[in-house]
Amino acid sequence: MGGAGLAPLLLVAGFVIEMLLQAERDTAIRGVLEAARTISRWLDQELAAGEAVLRVLGSSQHLANGDLSSFHQQAAAADRSDTHPVALYDAAGRALLITSEPLGAPLDRLVDPERIGAVLAGEQPRVSRLRRSGEDKQLTLILDLPIRAESRGIKAMRLTE
Repeated sequence: MGGAGLAPLLLVAGFVIEMLLQAERDTAIRGVLEAARTISRWLDQELAAGEAVLRVLGSSQHLANGDLSSFHQQAAAADRSDTHPVALYDAAGRALLITSEPLGAPLDRLVDPERIGAVLAGEQPRVSRLRRSGEDKQLTLILDLPIRAESRGIKAMRLTE
């Protein structure tokens, strides 16, 4: 008779344990979703700030006049840190200037021709997929923006976040 009375108690205990586990899962899921929303808002703000920097630099008088030396100084000053270099590219994807490199340094970096073509085909900025950087393997995003300083051969500007 003792075993028969134990069965309902075990059933209730199992039900209570399942409810507690479900509550813990729900709490964990809510925490993960809130963290994802926070990261998403932060990333949106960073990309909006990066786009604003590129748009302001894209309208630079130094850039319009082809004064890359002065523009390099201006872009380097606008760079929020050494980890967010600004770069100028021509229509073929060749780097003309990168703020993390001294002006006049040999630049052998190329942008994928398909990507630069897609950037130049539109008016809106393009954000890359999240990827690991070549140097330190940190996660990075690239923000490309078409600019219209075509008389100087400059076609696009890039900011690495």
